[in-house]
Order: sequence, then C-alpha cells, then structure tokens
Amino acid sequence: MSHPIPITHYKINSISPVYAYYNQYLYPNHEEEYSKNEIKYGKVNRYRIISIIGSGKYSIVFAGNCSKGFCAIKVLKNVVFQKVQKEIYLLQRLQGPNVVKLYDVIRDELTGTISIVTEYFHSESARKIYPIFSIEEIRYYIYMIIITMDSCHAKGVMHRDIKPGNVLINIRKNQISIIDWGLADLYYPMKQYSVRVSTMRYKAPELLLNYHFYDYAVDVWGIGCIMAEMMFGIGFIKGSIYEEVLASITKLWGKDEIHKYIDKYGLEVPDTYWPYIDQYDKPTWDEAIEMIREDIRDDLAIDLMKKLLTVDHGERITCRDALHHPFFDVYYK
Repeated sequence: MSHPIPITHYKINSISPVYAYYNQYLYPNHEEEYSKNEIKYGKVNRYRIISIIGSGKYSIVFAGNCSKGFCAIKVLKNVVFQKVQKEIYLLQRLQGPNVVKLYDVIRDELTGTISIVTEYFHSESARKIYPIFSIEEIRYYIYMIIITMDSCHAKGVMHRDIKPGNVLINIRKNQISIIDWGLADLYYPMKQYSVRVSTMRYKAPELLLNYHFYDYAVDVWGIGCIMAEMMFGIGFIKGSIYEEVLASITKLWGKDEIHKYIDKYGLEVPDTYWPYIDQYDKPTWDEAIEMIREDIRDDLAIDLMKKLLTVDHGERITCRDALHHPFFDVYYK
C-alpha cells in the first residue's frame, strides 16, 4: 500500500479537462481494483534468457526466448507486491495498438522474484535516429505517440514516465511501442499523487514544483520533451537536480511565466529554487528556434511543441486536442 500524501493546500486544486471522471464512475475504489486482480503465473521453464538489454532502480530487463519467439523479461527487484499488481492490472487494461504487449507473468519458486514477460520490440537508439528525422518523420511519430497516449488517457491511465527510453521506435517498420508502465496510475479528480515520478530531465513543472493535484498533462509534457529532442537534439532540457531542470525550463519561458504559475496555484517553493528561477528575465524561445535544422524548422511544428511544453498544466494542450492541431492537418485531408 502506498504511503499517504500529506494534505496540501493550494489556491487551485485543478481537475483534468479531459477524461476526468472515467475511473470515478466505473472504478470508485482504485486500490480495490488493483488488489483484487489475481495474478496467474506461467511456467518459468518456458523462457530462456539471452542477454541483458536494460536496467533501472526497480528492474532488470533481459531479452529472452519463448514460444512466441523473442520476448522481453522484466525481472522486478525491491518492488512491493501491490505495485506489481498495479502494473500488471494496468498493462492488461491498456492492451492495444502501440502499447507493449503483455505475454505472461512468472515467479521464481525459490526466491519469490516476479518477472513480467512482454513482446520484444526492436528499436533504434533515440540518439541515433532523432538527429536524422525529417519533418515528416517527426510529424508521423509524434502523431503516433499522441494518439496512443490519448487512448490510454481515455481509459483513465497516466503513464507518468514518458521519455525517449520508454517510447520505442522501429524506423524500418514505422512502428512505436510505449513501454515500462511501472509508474503508471489511474487518474481520479481531486486526488493527490506523489510527485516523485518521472525521470529528472522529463519532469513536468507541476512535479518540479510539488503540485500534487496533477493529471494526464504530465504525459503531455513528456511528449513535448520528446518532440523537442527530435527537433533540437537529445538533452534539450538539461539538469540532474530539480533546480537545474527548472532553470532550463525558465530559460525558455522567462521568470515571469514561472512566477505566474506559482502564484496562480499558490505553490510553496523552496528557497533554493529562486536563484535558479530569477536569473532569466526574458524568454529565449526565439534564440532556441534558430538552432533547429532549417529543413525541419516548421512553424506549425514549433507551435505544437510549445503548446505541449506550456508551463501551466491547466493551459497545456491535451492529447485529445493535439490530434487536431494544424501540424497534423495533412492526415485529415
């Protein structure tokens, strides 16, 4: 069971403008939904590990062999059982196009270690492919990411860790797969969520500034970061600590935009943040845009990117609305 989040008082306790009440009406007790999800374990001897393909704080991922061919075996470590139940429940609920396919769940009888078996999705490194994308490839892949996440949001689920490493792209097949739903959660209006989610450079302002009533907009920010890295290069937003990431965002938008956001919601900002915020008087978007490769410096693409990276989560474009942005008009003609 997750630790309770201290009650926090803000000027505004915001509610998502889209898909806000889906879970509240259909699944009023989300903890019960997770806990009653009985896990049926497959047989460990059906799988053979080939090589390690990734690791993180809570898991190690291996490439493996199974009856369906190649697979990915995510071996969980230091994860409480309720979180395992949640991840599997959400994966089952989200099964559909462009979401990693769940094959099986297995448990080592000796150690009790649980592993999640999914499809193996061959992908290229973002560092390798982003710098060579054409504007049409950027349009296509961002559209695919947005339409997939809109479908997930419509099912009441926030991913909460959207980043290049979790949005796999196979350029030979023109396919994407959104993976690693370990930090995902169901959205309920007026529920306070932990801000200790998402990877540092891809954290939305509401997470950096400790706003607990966030919503699907945290995923929209992550998509904006991916689009920015396709256009500018990996590491567009920089920083290894909260203050540095916030400074990188403030450099783009200017301190007035951050001050306005903080004041609007009544956020309590640590004293250590202010020197990082107040060093940037004016927005630098215009200067930044000059750094984009000329062949992909598309006005509509830039407009969408800025809407995805809007500081105020309440004003940030939703995935549903982003699908109808003029940048994608070519798909509707």
